Amino acid sequence: MEFTQVLGRQRTFHYFASWRPVEREKIQAMLEAARRASRGMNCPFFKAIVVYRDQLTQEERDRLKTPWARAEFDLAPVYILWYHDTESLREHVDGLKPPTVPSGALQDAAVMAPLLGWSRRFLHEVILPELLMPGVRAAQNRDAGPPTRSGNADAAMAMEQAVLCAFDEGLAATLVPFDEEGARAVLDAPATWEPVMAILVGYPAESWEAGGQAPRPAFREMFFEGSTERPWERDPEVVERPRADGLVQAEAPVAWRDAEMRGLDRMLRLSRNESTGEESAAPAPTSPLAEPIREYESVRLWLKEYAAFWNFTPSQLEADEEMQAMLATLERACAFMDSDPDAMVGECLRPAKVGEGLVLRVRARRKYIDLIAAFEQQEGSRDAGNAVRSFFIHNGVAMTPSALR
Repeated sequence: MEFTQVLGRQRTFHYFASWRPVEREKIQAMLEAARRASRGMNCPFFKAIVVYRDQLTQEERDRLKTPWARAEFDLAPVYILWYHDTESLREHVDGLKPPTVPSGALQDAAVMAPLLGWSRRFLHEVILPELLMPGVRAAQNRDAGPPTRSGNADAAMAMEQAVLCAFDEGLAATLVPFDEEGARAVLDAPATWEPVMAILVGYPAESWEAGGQAPRPAFREMFFEGSTERPWERDPEVVERPRADGLVQAEAPVAWRDAEMRGLDRMLRLSRNESTGEESAAPAPTSPLAEPIREYESVRLWLKEYAAFWNFTPSQLEADEEMQAMLATLERACAFMDSDPDAMVGECLRPAKVGEGLVLRVRARRKYIDLIAAFEQQEGSRDAGNAVRSFFIHNGVAMTPSALR
């Protein structure tokens, strides 16, 4: 594929073909592309761990998740977790391993030539002690605060090259955060490795066209020439050239995008019992509710947010089988937790002491994280737990099994 076409096909994918494995050689091609990325001071700042979803238990997989990406970790067959190795600069300088700036190897190769102002004395007496060593000392002195994150930019460049390579290989990819402590526990990541982002990789379940290119701010609002008082003036001919080469494509969303998302959500939902492949049987609820569940203020807010997300009319919301199932699930959860929806949300949020707004009660949230996990186990369905988490999230209480403990 041509370079401009690869750039133009870049999308943020959320729906992966979970049943289709990714060939090992395609993952290696991504790593080979990342390895060739530019590096500050020729130092290997970044590291990456390739993780295969199906080699993890569900508990291990959950420990990697954050509130920003839950279903994606269940759908993507491969995760590549990227780190900034905070020890890399110290090891690089201490070892003076060629080719490095302080070793003078680049000067010997005439890359940093005297004509450009470089000398061996300048490298060893200025660059090494004034530019490199302060970062090394900061990394060694943990009491002075967190280590420098100067390697994040290097990791970002490597990740971008890996993502573009994935698209060139016909794969889908998306960048998401991952849980730092969970990764240390599951993957034995060193404490000196700081997480950057994860690339989730798989074959797309959603179409390339439906995602479309995300709209961008006006060119004049992003780029300037000389100063911020002078926006860059675009040449119309230059604008049309990348359009013809495939860089500029139809903007999102296409007319049938909502229908595709609803279909994918139903096709890929994780409510089926993994051991039997059948729908989990729901126990008859013994409800502690004093009124119909729809009458609670927190539930009305949840329904409103859900309808707005899917662009449902009131009649469509009433006919939506998935929401009816989630309401029934929430009612069973209330029976399991011996509480009502408003009381559960109220237990997690309290009015701010200063100003307006609400403040999260951390201990209460932890309590409900554990209760949801226990309810999910009783139901035998991850989708049951996710329905309750959705209720809490839309009421301002972030929920995840591990990241917020």
